[in-house]
Amino acid sequence: DHRAEEAKQDFERHGLADIVTVHHRDVCTDGFGDHTKGELDAVFLDLPTPWNAVKFAKDSLKPSGRICSFSPCVEQVQAFCLELEAYGFYQIETYECLLK
Repeated sequence: DHRAEEAKQDFERHGLADIVTVHHRDVCTDGFGDHTKGELDAVFLDLPTPWNAVKFAKDSLKPSGRICSFSPCVEQVQAFCLELEAYGFYQIETYECLLK
């Protein structure tokens, strides 16, 4: 919950509070909430098992919606991409971010 509050404050500080909402919940088990069905433009995940949230994200995203996951291990990325394909996502891209 602390990280969600920090993220919310960051979005407010950068003038994005009108277009970004932050919620703290177990999206892998409970989804994004019934009120989000087909309503979300994008979902950003920073979870150890993001593939468990894909089915819920699919229900909550608009048809043109995007999903993004931050994962440190290639095995997590592979599992996530396989689940995205299983739920009909396409144009799946992976980027590696390296700090030097």
